[in-house]
Amino acid sequence: MNRNSFLKAAAALGASVFAFGKSALAQAKDAAASAASGGFKITLQPYATSLTGEECFIIAATNRRSRAEVEATFPDGTVRKFYASHSTAGIKHVGMLHSIHVDGLKPGDEIKYKVSLTDVETFYPRGEKNLAKLFKLGETIVVGAEKPLSFKVPRASETASVAIVNDIHAHDARMKKLLSAVPDAEMLVMNGDMDNRLESHEDILSRFLATAAEYGAGRRPVYYVRGNHECRGFGAENFPLYAPFPGKRTYCAFRHGPVYFLMLDSCEMRPDNTPVNGGFIDLVRYQREEAKWLEGIVRSREFKSAPFRVAIQHIPFLPPTSIPGPEKKGLSPIEDYKNYEKFRRELFYENILKGAGIDLIINAHTHKFKWAPDGNGLDFPMFINSNTEIARLDADMEKLTITVFDESGKQSRDTMRVFRKSFAEAKRKPAQKAAKRR
Repeated sequence: MNRNSFLKAAAALGASVFAFGKSALAQAKDAAASAASGGFKITLQPYATSLTGEECFIIAATNRRSRAEVEATFPDGTVRKFYASHSTAGIKHVGMLHSIHVDGLKPGDEIKYKVSLTDVETFYPRGEKNLAKLFKLGETIVVGAEKPLSFKVPRASETASVAIVNDIHAHDARMKKLLSAVPDAEMLVMNGDMDNRLESHEDILSRFLATAAEYGAGRRPVYYVRGNHECRGFGAENFPLYAPFPGKRTYCAFRHGPVYFLMLDSCEMRPDNTPVNGGFIDLVRYQREEAKWLEGIVRSREFKSAPFRVAIQHIPFLPPTSIPGPEKKGLSPIEDYKNYEKFRRELFYENILKGAGIDLIINAHTHKFKWAPDGNGLDFPMFINSNTEIARLDADMEKLTITVFDESGKQSRDTMRVFRKSFAEAKRKPAQKAAKRR
């Protein structure tokens, strides 16, 4: 298979319907890899993430160190080039994993783009003084060469659809089946615990991320919300490389359709000083920084003016009596866990989200389905997706609808709905009437 044939096959990505097995991209990559000098190939097809209105990131990876370039065409015909240099003070990144920052976006824009990945065979060899031998570039693979990839920047509009999967714990085959059940969502959210812990780059790709990238197909945004298991493992500190958010955070907020989304980082379920953490986490301080950011978000005009406001986080706000105890595992006294959950609940719910007009919170973590339209102690409905199902959230100007599917692709739960007159608003209204009567 020659290079032109490969480029044509790879370019078809942007318009392909998501299906597993040997995809056109996989076949093209395999053929190209066998024909390519030195076996240079793509190991993670490009996907867009963190589309928060004015910026986004394009993620891609190769099996050998490479240089990456994104060439983006804007609606007015302007063409700009971007490199993985936003976090390296202007030095183009050379490595196997690339996170390329694209800015200058406007809500509603359709951005067409292609990604060029160039094999870097020689890069500043030690002791080499001959300038002509400092660099040697090999093959370049271009995804989207003839038919560009494309994505639409989220905007305020009348509809939205989001696929949500969580707690995969490296069961990639299950994830493939679940994603096949929701083939036409506009966006994918992985809501934490996608592996048991983050270890090698190769494991992260093979256990879930390559599958998510194929679902994205270069055109559907893929968001990765951190769960407690993403806080574990020697690869945990690299989480932001796979799921970059603006400001080097692991959380973000944006308007998509009629919904203002809060993608929150619930961090670890264990207190910082729990012995099993080994003294390697500082998440209490980090969550205080997140809470300060969240306070500003819920006061913003964009948040308040949205028809719906939906929070997504891995660990639910559960009453302390519902927290599973770790005594049998010998980790730490159960009271430490209760106090930690109390800290999180007070910090984020009691002090910020309570009374803020949230219409729905979507959670994971427990591995069990739960639908609490009465809030289960919160002043907004709570939905928990199980680890063996995928949820699809659809929104229009009047309601939010949650549909759940199992691995066979069949709807496995009754459809859940939240109408625009939110639970919190309905709860406040009787209190307001009572105050008038007094």
